[in-house]
Parts: sequence; C-alpha cells; structure tokens
Amino acid sequence: MHKTSFYLFDEKMTDQNYAQVSTKLVAGDRYSVKMFKIVGFFTVKDCFDLISANNAKLVGAQGLVMAYLQGRKHLQALGNTDIISLDTRENLPKVYNNFADVPRMKVMPPTLMVFDFVAFLDLTHLGEEYTLLLFCKEG
Repeated sequence: MHKTSFYLFDEKMTDQNYAQVSTKLVAGDRYSVKMFKIVGFFTVKDCFDLISANNAKLVGAQGLVMAYLQGRKHLQALGNTDIISLDTRENLPKVYNNFADVPRMKVMPPTLMVFDFVAFLDLTHLGEEYTLLLFCKEG
C-alpha cells in the first residue's frame, strides 16, 4: 500500500506503532468481512460486544489495510464514512494520558481516502458516527 494512494496518510500509521496485534491476518486464510454502521451514543464496550457476538477477530490497523487492498471499490461505495478497526487497549498506541490511537480510514467518494487515527479517551466512549470493520475467520 502506498501512502500516495491517500489524500492524507498520517505518518504515525506505521508497522512499528501497530506491530502488536491480537490476531494477525494470515495469508491464505479466508475471512468474511462485516461492517456495522454505528450512530449515536455508544461505547467501545458496545463495539466489543458486537465483535464477540459475530465471533470476529481483533485485527487493528492491518484490517483497514487489508480492506483497502482487497476491496477499495466496495469501501468507496459506502459513501462518506469513517471506518475503524479495533484491538485491545494494550495493542493500540497511546497518544497521551489515557487516549488510545484507534486506526481509521475516512472514505470520501469518489476518490479521496484518509488513513489516520482517532484518539479515544480510555476507549470508553465514541461520540460520533463510525463504521465498525469486522474480520471473521471462515472454516
């Protein structure tokens, strides 16, 4: 994936900053991808409950990269949206104090895309509208 493919690519989005991940996506394994639009008041716990209910894996930034590489046209068809891919608090870089960097891909059709992060306090409350990206292992 090339940084030049994006309208904005945050320099903190590096393999080093997101090297630790709960579940590594393995080449050759098959995954189904699910996306859930989350609107209104919700917590990260609500998101983790949704992840658990769908038997999804915590994949962090690598999930966004894979979604971009394998399904860019599908992502652009979603319209304006902020897509996030979660991992445990321990596996996300910390910005300062209790803020954690959650990887985000902002889709702005027809061609603009932003790959950056959004900082969430204590990973407890998400105050905006997001699309939660889930990877579920098949078989």
